[in-house]
Amino acid sequence: MIKFKCPCGADTYFDSVNCMSCGRTIGLNPNTWAFEFIKERSHPDIEKSQGRAAICNNGFEYGVCNWIQEPDSQNGLCLACSFNRYIPRLDTQENISRWRVLELAKRRLLFNSLRLNIRWSSGWVLPNGGLLFDFLEDSRTSTEIDPSEFVSTGYSDGVITINLLEADPAQRAAQKTANNEVYRTVLGHMRHESGHYIWDLLHSENSRRESFKHTFGDLEQNYHEALTDFYSNGQSPEWAENYITPYASAHPVEDWAEMWGHFLHIIDGLETAKEHHLIGTDSNQMSMREKLAAWQDLTIKLNEMNRSMGRNDLYPFVICEPVVQKFEYIDELISGL
Repeated sequence: MIKFKCPCGADTYFDSVNCMSCGRTIGLNPNTWAFEFIKERSHPDIEKSQGRAAICNNGFEYGVCNWIQEPDSQNGLCLACSFNRYIPRLDTQENISRWRVLELAKRRLLFNSLRLNIRWSSGWVLPNGGLLFDFLEDSRTSTEIDPSEFVSTGYSDGVITINLLEADPAQRAAQKTANNEVYRTVLGHMRHESGHYIWDLLHSENSRRESFKHTFGDLEQNYHEALTDFYSNGQSPEWAENYITPYASAHPVEDWAEMWGHFLHIIDGLETAKEHHLIGTDSNQMSMREKLAAWQDLTIKLNEMNRSMGRNDLYPFVICEPVVQKFEYIDELISGL
């Protein structure tokens, strides 16, 4: 994550809506990664209002977004919100608060992709090949939904679905414990599921399928049978020797998605570290192995800092040699796009 400044020159942050120095309302422009002053909609005279930019309607109406509207938007939405297909019911403040968490994670995901020069199209713009997001409830948060229905966070045919309860820290912690996970965040879900979408865009070329098979394994093995076996019998006993997480051992496609999510963690984390002078070299000037060496050195220190505060490790994962090779494959693939 890069550092941001208000137009007045004061430091500000990715999710800021007001400058703590000048007090003005600001919005982030994803086309320039610069904050701009926002005009007051209630003021009829734009020339006398605070700024020129218009905040996304989802920010203006519900306070869940701080990006400015796309110039050609027909519904007053920003780039990030234009990817939404379904959003939660907005009749409770609790739902709006949860939606805000999901939207922030989605904006960070889109920031990741744009910083890698990967610009996705929404499913509204590109019906065959675009991406959409569903933020859905089930009977645990709505009495209006059939109790037999259960919303699973996942990906299918260009749609990333996130269960609204993932935005609730207590519910998310319960799911983390139930699944015996060491890490579970909304942003982690977003990054993982986007990996499935990325592979949908890339896998059609035979050369990529062959190189994928050499690095990750045979795509032809039955996905549903593999997942059923994983949830019934658990991870491969040797998972730590070949995979970044136990879940990655379930199937090559899940291995790819887990690796893609961690690739985004690391690239974003190293950029943040450079911006705040925690590392001296721009990660764009490093090989993937150098990036991983810098990341491991950094996270050892941050893990120890967390422990000194009585908290869990920031990055509780071990990167073995087969995982390094998978990271190199992803890095080379992205560099060629």
